[in-house]
Amino acid sequence: MKARKAILVGDHRQLPPMFKEHEGSYKELSENQEEVPEEIKDLLTTENFKRFQKMVTSSLFKDYFEKADESIKHSLLTQYRMHRDIMDIINRFYEQRLLCGNSKEEEQKEKNHNLTIKGVDGSTFVTPDRHAYWIDSSYTPGNKAIYEVRPNNSTSNYNVLEKYIIIELLKKIADAYKVQGYNKNNPKTVGVISFYQMQVNEIREAFREVKRNYDFSSINVDINTVDRFQGKEKNIIITSLVRNNHKGKASKHVVAFERINVAFSRAQELLFIVGAKHMYENQAVQLPNMDMPGVKTVPVYKNIMEELNRKGCFKSSNKIITPEIEEKIILEYKEMGGKL
Repeated sequence: MKARKAILVGDHRQLPPMFKEHEGSYKELSENQEEVPEEIKDLLTTENFKRFQKMVTSSLFKDYFEKADESIKHSLLTQYRMHRDIMDIINRFYEQRLLCGNSKEEEQKEKNHNLTIKGVDGSTFVTPDRHAYWIDSSYTPGNKAIYEVRPNNSTSNYNVLEKYIIIELLKKIADAYKVQGYNKNNPKTVGVISFYQMQVNEIREAFREVKRNYDFSSINVDINTVDRFQGKEKNIIITSLVRNNHKGKASKHVVAFERINVAFSRAQELLFIVGAKHMYENQAVQLPNMDMPGVKTVPVYKNIMEELNRKGCFKSSNKIITPEIEEKIILEYKEMGGKL
């Protein structure tokens, strides 16, 4: 209060304040009264949300930044965290203003994942010169559509195909780095991110099971929700988008640009996006202007897929799922109430 100068630093292109431990916000709670304790149901209403909307959904920093005079604000747009291939993906959230602070030579030395991974069909799946991939979870290799499920009347979502894709991907990454000499004393860091707590729980449980008989010592794996990953960074990030349904509709939760931005921008060297093409190519994302009022609607996911496809980095599940694993997926999917 007594300082002659106050400096606020933040990124209003990432997540606003959260009001639920895992993936929800105040608005989602007010709209889903089933999750609200009885003693506060009268307070946590849509009417009260609208009344205090600005306070609970937007960042104070964002409001100050947009309204501030040009003479007292400045955007820091040079980034050093990630390879420029990854930066190119998230730059659509920054109006293409981000610049890579590392030279090509520095990037080659410091942001090179050095992975060459073969697909189960024998073809090269991941190469050292590509740093972002999309793995399509629309169908199994046998062309069976696997949709999201909500077991036991859960309000969260689970995608069994994406779980298996991620586990198999972790195996291949661990094997490749073990050959390069990485171990428990010098591991590569891998983050697995999802927008849904149930998906996180299922992947964690599957990873614990596989870890009993499989050597993952070359990688240090952190599996969590996107909200928990804000502020973190890892050598490699695998993002599970989860949603895939007959109607091709996703909640605002999934298309909130701040969440997508956080999920994709944690990666330093390599990013894998695991998501259903037919679901996400039709999702429109609302992108507010960077430093002034106003919003534009952009098919962000579709643009990312097209860009990665041009680079040969859009892959089908048949690169990583064997017929034996496909049988397990279909069996578990049916047990969860899924219909083929």
